[in-house]
Order: sequence, then C-alpha cells, then structure tokens
Amino acid sequence: MVQLWSLPEWRPIYHLTNEWLLALSSREDLLVTTANQEVHSWRLRTGAPLGSQSGHLGSVLSGVISISNRTIATAGFDKTVRLWPLKPSPQRPPSVKILTNDIRTNWNERPQVSADGLWLSTMQTNGTCAVWNAVTLQLVGRFSSPFPGLAVAHVAPGGKLVALGGWQGDLALLDAQTGEVKAHSHFATRRIYALRFSLDGSHLAVASGLWPGPGQDDPGGWRLDVVETANFAKRRTLPTTEGTDTIHCLEFTPDNRHLALSYYKSLAEVIDVQSGRAVATFRGHGGRVIGVSVTADARLVATCATDGTVRLWDGRTGNELDQFAGSWEEYKAVAFSPDGSRLAASAAGIDVWDLNTRRQVLVLRTPDEWISSMAWTSDMTQLTTASSDTLRVWPAVADFPLRNDYQKGTKP
Repeated sequence: MVQLWSLPEWRPIYHLTNEWLLALSSREDLLVTTANQEVHSWRLRTGAPLGSQSGHLGSVLSGVISISNRTIATAGFDKTVRLWPLKPSPQRPPSVKILTNDIRTNWNERPQVSADGLWLSTMQTNGTCAVWNAVTLQLVGRFSSPFPGLAVAHVAPGGKLVALGGWQGDLALLDAQTGEVKAHSHFATRRIYALRFSLDGSHLAVASGLWPGPGQDDPGGWRLDVVETANFAKRRTLPTTEGTDTIHCLEFTPDNRHLALSYYKSLAEVIDVQSGRAVATFRGHGGRVIGVSVTADARLVATCATDGTVRLWDGRTGNELDQFAGSWEEYKAVAFSPDGSRLAASAAGIDVWDLNTRRQVLVLRTPDEWISSMAWTSDMTQLTTASSDTLRVWPAVADFPLRNDYQKGTKP
C-alpha cells in the first residue's frame, strides 16, 4: 500500500491499496507506483489517476523520474530497464462493444478482422451479417443473407465486399456498404467452414467439408478452393495434405501466389496457388493448430496451437526455427507485421516479439477478453483485434516502450 501524509499535521491524506511506490516529484505533482507489472501515474497532491503503462514481463522493482527528459525509467524483474513518457497514454486503447444477445461466438463463427486491419464482420443467429469500421469503431450496416443457413462470413480489405458461406454450400458476395448481392452460387456440396480474402480483394479462399456421420457412406473430407471474386466460375481446387481434417485458418501472401492454412490437428502448410503444390508442411505442435500467418515473401510462417506455443518456421523447407513461450497457456491467433519484423500472438491479450532479436518486446492485456482474430494495418500504426464481444484498436508501433537488456558491465 502507498500512503501520502501531511507532515505538519502528521495525518494521512490518502492511500492507494495494492500499489508499491516507485518515485514521486512534487514539482510535477506526480506519483509513480506499480502493481501487476504495470506502471501507474497519479496526481501527487490528490491521488487522482493519470493513467497506466504496461510492458514489463515481470514485477517492477524500482523507478526514477527525469524531469529534464520528461521520462520515467523503471527496472523490472524481467532484467530490463524501460523508459516511459512522463505523461502516460490513455489507460485503454479505443474499443467498442459489439456483443448483442444474438451474436455468434462458436470457433468458426466469431467476429473476423479483415486482412488490412480496417474492417470487421460479425454474424447473428437470425441469419444477418454486420460490418464494422475499425477506424471509426462504427457499425457500417447489417444485412440479411440471401440464403438460409448462414455459416461463416468475412469482409474484404477496403471494406467494399463481404463474403458469406452457408451450411448447404452457398457462397455469396455482398456490397459491404449497402448489402446489395453482387454474386450468389451454390458453390459447394458441403458446408463452407472458412473464408479468406486476399489482401487486394481479388481472390477468395473457400474451405468446405463434412464430418462423416454414424452409418453414412460418405467418409467426410475437406475441400479447398480459390475463386476470383469478379467471376465465381474462375475457381481452382487445391489439394491438401490432410484431406480428412478440418481447415481452421487461411491467409494469402500479398501477391496471391501462396496460401497458408492450418489444420485442426497438429500441422500447417503453405500451398502454391497456381500449381496447387504444397511448398512446405509444418509438423511439431502437440495440439490443434488454430492460427497461421505468413510473411509477404513466404519465407517465414508462424503458427499457434492449443499446446501453448507459438512457433516460427522456414516457409521453404518446413523446418522449425524457433518456439516462443509467452504469457498464456493457449493462443488463438498469430499475425506478422507487414514488414515481417514483428510477430503478434493473441490470447487474453497480445504478446509481440521482435523477429530480429527473437525477444518479446511487448505484452498487452485485455479486460477479460479472448482475442480470436487480429490484423495489422499496412503502416503498422494500428493492430486491430476482435474478441467475442469487443472490437479493439491498439497503437502497434508508436507507443512501444523502449526495452534495453540489463547486461553486466554496461549501462542501460
């Protein structure tokens, strides 16, 4: 507990429960404390909160205020020294609640962020689809499905199109602003489980399949198609390594040459879209692979699984390059930054690693949210995330706290 006293009267003015003192400055009317690995700032004279800043991966041990540099420096149990602005950023990034009583939250029906990180699609149990603007955090519109049995939805980068897939294999493209049906086809003979637009919106990956039922002659199986959004007739069926396993996640490279996918078992792969050839297959997870991401040049692939690890792979050979054990026992999604320098993984928050040093540089925590979908914006200034009830925007680069390793014989 931190308690401030008035010395002339020798009486307590206020106290802060569950806080540890780091530093104070009467000149700046500033009190700095720590709790739960976060750095908290307060008005010294009144105890009014000014904001919090997070990034340490362990308890914060000490701190000092530099008035001339307008900086707070802290040292943590994670063996790092970090520098923070004297005036903290807002305590929470912008967010909007998208949860309604009829929103779908099953694993393949949850809200989905577009590949450019600027749009969000949600589905409701009454067969409607909603599109959100991730810049303004406003609802763009809610539209009815042109077919019964809506199963999956995904909004295109640019926010012009939204794709809908159905339980009976229906596929439709709608104008994401007006809801006008641009195309509709009975595309597959089985349920469509996953949809993913390319970054330019010209192609759509469609995964369909059916689990075999008791006593059925149909053995089940999965099909993966890539279709041109301008003409559904131009489609290409791609062979998959695990033909009887659920395709969980899809992602194109920006040039549309490669498609990364993860299976509900313990592997992922990258496919050459033109030839249909598997460029590399990634095996080694000890649980279901539920997230995959690929760099623009397809040289690196990242996966996350229910085994609690995030893994980095060579996209050409399939060899494992590294494993990242972060803050949570299970991760839901992974996303490379557009320049391939950072990797984000989501759970009940976000872990970010610098791929040049392979070190964790940031931990962002959410208030009781499990993030199932996310994407960076092209300028890397924003990381957009979606949980079952919240659309949230994070400052992805500009507000990264500085991290310097504390090494013997050197100054931080």
